[in-house]
Amino acid sequence: MKRLIIVLLGLILIAASANAGVVGSKHDLSTSGAIADKSTDQDRVCVFCHTPHNANPAVPLWNHEMSGATFTPYTGLDLDHTPWTSAAGPNELSKLCLSCHDGTVAVNSLINNANPTMGSGNELDASGKLVSSANLGSDLSNDHPISFDYTVADAGDVELVDIATVKSSSNLHFYGSGETDMECSTCHDVHEFGATADMQPFLSESKSGSNLCLKCHVK
Repeated sequence: MKRLIIVLLGLILIAASANAGVVGSKHDLSTSGAIADKSTDQDRVCVFCHTPHNANPAVPLWNHEMSGATFTPYTGLDLDHTPWTSAAGPNELSKLCLSCHDGTVAVNSLINNANPTMGSGNELDASGKLVSSANLGSDLSNDHPISFDYTVADAGDVELVDIATVKSSSNLHFYGSGETDMECSTCHDVHEFGATADMQPFLSESKSGSNLCLKCHVK
């Protein structure tokens, strides 16, 4: 019986490790976080993105200042959909990600709570803005397209997998009223950094053997 308990505890620890969550990851900006330039005085993890009261936008209880940048979309030669206009920008869901990742708003610029003190160096500058490779900037013309209706793109491109197949055979998620919009969080799970290198950073599918790409692209 004692041996069985030890085995069960071991399995629980393995499962916990494989599904580690945001705590201790690079999206944990608190004192327990994984980045060198993490907060020096805020031990709460969720507060950097979420608040239970007076959130803006209300869904998903957002607590981080939004970016006012004008974004340039990807407009590749083979793009089979109409990108957003520069004035409209990406959909709100992707703008949540870009509120840190465009490098124009400090990661500690919060709506509620006093702004935590952050370190600075190779990841954040002295004002708390991203300066590492995680800073995408506002020019997204050299990044994978986001905030478009996948079904519209698929209708004009035989090299895209049907969305029903993508949904049934992968962990990729689509959004919008018809659950057909591709956003940042289609491919990235903000709360799971990835237990192994092939699932990092925050990927919903393994990138080993181009598996992530091949979930949508027929090549």
